[in-house]
Amino acid sequence: MYSSQSLDTLISKDNQKRKWWQSYRLVIIGISFILLALSIITTLALLLKCVVLVSIKPQTTIISTTITSSITTTILNQQNWIITDRMTNGRNFHTATLLNNEKVLVTG
Repeated sequence: MYSSQSLDTLISKDNQKRKWWQSYRLVIIGISFILLALSIITTLALLLKCVVLVSIKPQTTIISTTITSSITTTILNQQNWIITDRMTNGRNFHTATLLNNEKVLVTG
């Protein structure tokens, strides 16, 4: 029977066990795990940053005035009245109340 030294060498080299980092399946699983971990960390960081931004209370301005008699006055910013159209047209979701001074208060 014919035997070749070079053929025997190739067969014995191919039958050797590969090291763990040479296995394509393990490399793909490892890279996938690292990418998944990075995406989770990035998502959590962005969510926590947004939660911090959402939980900030609205800013109010306080103006204090001191008079010689030691009276402190605090005035908060208030919303201004908005001029609307005439009341000749009907409005939805509005209520009208007759006040004690015979004026009509319309809200809504």
